[in-house]
Amino acid sequence: MEKIGEGLQYTVYDAGSRVKKVPKSRSDMIEYLRKFHDSEEKIKQGVQDAIDRRKRIEIKFKGESYPFLPRFSINGHVIYQEKLDVTGDVLDEADSLEVKKKVIDDYIQLVKQCWRYSVHDMSYNFT
Repeated sequence: MEKIGEGLQYTVYDAGSRVKKVPKSRSDMIEYLRKFHDSEEKIKQGVQDAIDRRKRIEIKFKGESYPFLPRFSINGHVIYQEKLDVTGDVLDEADSLEVKKKVIDDYIQLVKQCWRYSVHDMSYNFT
């Protein structure tokens, strides 16, 4: 499986029509954060915050379906998620200003809905 990205919490692999998000270990998250911070205190807090966010997502969304999120399943701690269209690409391909306005309005509504469940761009990358 080809690695296509990573963030603090997950390494992301191409799984055909879906992506596979494999959670990082505590030591992998520490290594990742060291690229951005020198402070061990900030690194420790960042890792703990990430673990807490991951637990909230897994608890809130396990076995549930939300119309504003792509379909996904949680197998243990591994997440399989439908691939998304990148918002910028959709805007580039839109053939009219009205379509672009609708994409932006829909994206804003998606972000607002996600905020209700403590999901935001820092922990769930939409772009």
